[in-house]
Amino acid sequence: MKYFYIGIFGALGALTRYYIGIHFAYDMFPYHTLMINLLGCFLLACLVTYFVEVPWMSRDLFLGMGTGFMGSFTTFSAFSVETINLFLSNEIFLGTAYILGSLVGGFVAAGMGVLIAKELQRIKEV
Repeated sequence: MKYFYIGIFGALGALTRYYIGIHFAYDMFPYHTLMINLLGCFLLACLVTYFVEVPWMSRDLFLGMGTGFMGSFTTFSAFSVETINLFLSNEIFLGTAYILGSLVGGFVAAGMGVLIAKELQRIKEV
């Protein structure tokens, strides 16, 4: 069942990523990949923090959502290629901003995801 969930959620993540990508075209700066990856950091942190201890959540479903959906939704390879292309186009500032925005933004988004998930857990317990 684990592979079924990973496959189904992986397909959904890939389709979601594609849909967002075609609706946010860019000319020089890859905003769509940055947005997708930051959203992925936030959602994965929420998922891991909130749903890991939910009694009705099966481990297989959890893997499908985390590994399947989030793994196919976010992309390190696109980030890497887009960064290299910025540097090859002599867009040093944009390339550096993209790296820093992705790294710092990813940590901030993940931190926000953890905080929000913990707050939701706290509210649920009251």
